[in-house]
Amino acid sequence: METKLILHTGKLVDSHLHNRRKLSVQPHVQVFSQD
Repeated sequence: METKLILHTGKLVDSHLHNRRKLSVQPHVQVFSQD
């Protein structure tokens, strides 16, 4: 599960946001977008 931590900085986040986009996770997207 170490790969998840590494991808959690961008790839996993994109995947999660893609699926959680319906849960209104827009604020989270902006935070990662600035990073």
